Amino acid sequence: MSSELLYAMSISASLSFDRLNDLFRIVCKPSPAQGRGVQWPGINMRQQVISSFVALGFFEVDYSHRQLHMCPPVLVLLPSPGTPCALFTGGRVPETVRSLREAVRKTAGHARLVQQPQSIGWINMPDRIIVEAVDKETLSTISQEAGIDCDLDEPAAWKLINLSLSITEMSGNVAFEPRQAPSWTCRIFRDDQLKFSSVGKQPDHSLWLAEYVNPIDKQRRHWLWRAADAAKVERNWGRYIVLAEQGRNVLLYEGRSRALVVPATTPLPGLIARAAALSAGAHPAVGTTRRPLASIPAGHPMFLYQDVPYAIVEMIATKLKQKLVWIDMEDIVLKGNDYE
Repeated sequence: MSSELLYAMSISASLSFDRLNDLFRIVCKPSPAQGRGVQWPGINMRQQVISSFVALGFFEVDYSHRQLHMCPPVLVLLPSPGTPCALFTGGRVPETVRSLREAVRKTAGHARLVQQPQSIGWINMPDRIIVEAVDKETLSTISQEAGIDCDLDEPAAWKLINLSLSITEMSGNVAFEPRQAPSWTCRIFRDDQLKFSSVGKQPDHSLWLAEYVNPIDKQRRHWLWRAADAAKVERNWGRYIVLAEQGRNVLLYEGRSRALVVPATTPLPGLIARAAALSAGAHPAVGTTRRPLASIPAGHPMFLYQDVPYAIVEMIATKLKQKLVWIDMEDIVLKGNDYE
């Protein structure tokens, strides 16, 4: 997904899933060389791209109406040490980028704009655009000059992690009641494999997560089961509720580069994912585990969030009832622009 796709999406305030799929197939078609490595077991790259866009504040998803709603362009503060840095996110067209660049130029050396290419595996993503200035007042002046909003009172990552619910709160909101399982295609989340599977019998855990596919609208429904009682739950939160119940730890942290590493098959939920992504304002890097780590098997696909302050990681672990596992960067095999 390149900047051209984001430009195309930003022309409209809303976009249907069907239109997104068309754009995705056109812009994100891999080359023959890349196509050899596109399949990454257990990972839906289209869904991961959408999740990354949502986490970075480009758009919001309305699953009930199968639509995307573009967010307005905005500068948001990053939790970086030193001089203040802001990420340019939201809907983006070339004219907006040029206006921002011109506004930075007018500060006469009191600010700079950094534009970096990004990718998730073989998919090119929109450039990461950061504005660094001598103070917040300069950032505010730049946003006004460029005609875009700004949110600079506190880093967005801190706001989001403080607003996020915890596993305890989410579990308290889950309403179990006697239910009959639908006769739809079903997969079970296997906490020992960290993925959904249609193979094998029902877990003998006291708590387990099932995915059902509605045969009419093809939408997925997720139910937490406890004996004969079930409750609807959001997919990502459901996985971490089960992981916490089973005492499986999957959050890794590399202190030197401040990298938060999570299994690609158990994405961070809700506002927690946004807090991780908006720590550096970058899409996650991809890789695999070189050896078994905590509850994660060797060779498992992983996403690496860059430059996440330890204080935020500690709050993430606490909210998800995870014991943080410290690693060396050598424990992760980072991938290039295709999958091996």
